[in-house]
Amino acid sequence: MRSSPDLAVIGVRRGDAEQVVAYGGEAVGPARATGSGYVVHGLQALRGESGSLSEDRRVAGLGAEIAVLGMS
Repeated sequence: MRSSPDLAVIGVRRGDAEQVVAYGGEAVGPARATGSGYVVHGLQALRGESGSLSEDRRVAGLGAEIAVLGMS
């Protein structure tokens, strides 16, 4: 079974901002609550791969949330 960050990365590769935001956003809460290094690492990888999708306001917002997680 794939994790939410993995499914979000698939969304990036498909150019599907909706999938990126849905699955990436789904992983932010648990990452924040548990401090899971695995999930945070997956989200940081997602942020690094977002490329042109980061121009989408929702994806950019998700990227900002992920950046804050990386600072914790």
